Amino acid sequence: MTVFLEAEITGETETKAFGGAFAECVKPKDLILLVGDLGAGKTTFVSGAVSRLCPGEEATSPTFTLVHRYRGLNFDVLHADLWRLDNEKEITDLSIWEELEEGAAAFVEWGDKAGELLGVPDYLISFGEQKPGSRLVRIFFPDQGKDPNEAFFLYGSATAEVDISDVSAEENSGITRPLKAAFCKNGISVKERRTQTV
Repeated sequence: MTVFLEAEITGETETKAFGGAFAECVKPKDLILLVGDLGAGKTTFVSGAVSRLCPGEEATSPTFTLVHRYRGLNFDVLHADLWRLDNEKEITDLSIWEELEEGAAAFVEWGDKAGELLGVPDYLISFGEQKPGSRLVRIFFPDQGKDPNEAFFLYGSATAEVDISDVSAEENSGITRPLKAAFCKNGISVKERRTQTV
């Protein structure tokens, strides 16, 4: 069973607000991997997070520069995009792991391309189309003791053949509580869900 948070988001303004609310729980050394199709809202989400973590900074897509670094109030924030990279050396040369070790937090778009190179993420966020004009965003909390590829297996299973159901109050997962509180405080509705392979 995998517990995750799920929200339906409409438009750029809501996506930025979602990223800003998420940022309230980001800590130094957090690795946040983002997966989803082109135009799914990954960069807009990160823009909202950077606005909250690094006042005065405006995040833009790092598709061609590969990595942007923003100065935060308490720690720096990296925003990387692996879409154009084809091999492990190109990913390693970005020095994301070294920056994490020095205390930065990192948002990595197309994070599934990194495989085991970056280790297990603290958060894995998937962006998928719910219906025209809206996105279904799912936030997973991979277990740090697991194989890095298992995080992507969980993402894959949550988008394929699984039974998805709501988590009851009695089963409420402590791992999701701080993030749920941040979303609630910002007026954003999220559901705590779970997957069970069929």
